[in-house]
Amino acid sequence: MQRKIMGLMLAGLAIASLSLPGFADTSAKDAKDYRQAIMESMGGHIGAASMLLRGLVDDHGQLAAHAQGLANSASELKYVFPEGSNIDDSEALRNLGTTRKIF
Repeated sequence: MQRKIMGLMLAGLAIASLSLPGFADTSAKDAKDYRQAIMESMGGHIGAASMLLRGLVDDHGQLAAHAQGLANSASELKYVFPEGSNIDDSEALRNLGTTRKIF
C-alpha cells in the first residue's frame, strides 16, 4: 500500500514538473506558495530519514523512498525562485545564496 501511495506521489510530482515552463504566468504569491511546499516536502523527507537512521522507527525499506523524494524535491530548487517571486521575507529567500552554491 505504501509503495502505491509513494508511486502516486512521485507521479504527481513528475506531472507537476511538466508545468514548470508555465512559471512566467504564475503569480508571485503562487510561486512563493510552491517554493514553501517544496521546502516543506524536503523537510519532511529529511525528518523521516533522520528518524529511520537513528532507529526511532522501524525501517521497512522507506529510507530509499525518502532519499528519492528528497532528490526529486531538490531538483526543483533551481526553479523555485522565478523573477518577481520574492514578495516578502522568508527563510528560503534568505538562504537563496546557499542554495545556489549547491547547483
